[in-house]
Amino acid sequence: MKIGIIIPTRGNRGKFLENCLIIMQNQTLKPTEILVVDFPPESEEKDITKRYRIGYAEMSKRGVDLIAFIEDDDWYSPKYLETMASEWQKAGKPNLLGTSWTIYYHIFMRRWYKMTHLTRSCMMSTVIKPGLNIDWPVDEQPYTDVHIWQKMGKNGVL
Repeated sequence: MKIGIIIPTRGNRGKFLENCLIIMQNQTLKPTEILVVDFPPESEEKDITKRYRIGYAEMSKRGVDLIAFIEDDDWYSPKYLETMASEWQKAGKPNLLGTSWTIYYHIFMRRWYKMTHLTRSCMMSTVIKPGLNIDWPVDEQPYTDVHIWQKMGKNGVL
């Protein structure tokens, strides 16, 4: 299986990005394509949706079977991509698949924290088929995940 990952960043997060790329290289299922979407911000407005939209369009051209949205400041299990790809296949390869929970490692509290999302998956816990006609929110919308899951439905939530 060919899996592509999109990592949006803003150029001023070098250590985060460096750590994220190490985490992705240590995955048990290696990404076939890695796309870092980094360009100077045009304003102080949040622009993660624009970075996801541009990254998704580009990654869809690269012949991958599945795309994961990876956030540069989150920590992922070494089995993250393997688990998501396996669950996607078991679910019949839906357009969109994600977990209804996110596990964060809180570095100051030095413990794991599980946050539940009953109606959606956050972007860092979402995989999607390439080439879909996605109704993206406006570029300044910081909650891309909420919009996409509302538009595409809950059928792919684990």
